Amino acid sequence: MKVLKFKVNWLYRLAWVVLLVLLSASALADQSPKSNGFTVAMGKSQANTTVLRFGISRSMTRRWFFQGDWLMTGYWLAELGYWRSRADKSSTGEDELAELALTPIFRWHRSAWAGSGFAPYFQGGVGLRLIGPTSLAGRNFSTALQFSSQFGLGVSFGPGGRYQLGYIFEHMSNGSIKSPNNGMNMHLIRFDLTH
Repeated sequence: MKVLKFKVNWLYRLAWVVLLVLLSASALADQSPKSNGFTVAMGKSQANTTVLRFGISRSMTRRWFFQGDWLMTGYWLAELGYWRSRADKSSTGEDELAELALTPIFRWHRSAWAGSGFAPYFQGGVGLRLIGPTSLAGRNFSTALQFSSQFGLGVSFGPGGRYQLGYIFEHMSNGSIKSPNNGMNMHLIRFDLTH
């Protein structure tokens, strides 16, 4: 009964933190187009693990590599995540963990809409994650500090490309800071709303 009460309290706290993060992001928003946004990502990983993340993004002001209609831009992504393993807890240890992350993302995308309403993009980034606890479904990550590398593709749509829907492949590990270094691969679908 005590464990169930802890899990319910933890989920309520996570919901409040997500709400506060989203409200803070909207309060920090400036008036430039596509400068800030909210993200929601959901996916699967090894050990029958479901990953759910909420995030806020903030555009970098620089633009690089103009090539015709294509250019590279960047943004900072701060995320709060929850992982839940469906593996048998009695034989594998912890079955859930939380994460806090900061990742610079670089995106190669079309600068002109060409009248179609859709613009493809490709993106990648390497960032830092703090996780707790440091094991999940028998996988020992050894340290709370983790490194993640992610690559993805997707499409922007809607007025001015306000909405984005994409696929992300991500690998997370402790970068061999400590053994064992049991990393994890994830496949995520992410929806972004920029304003």
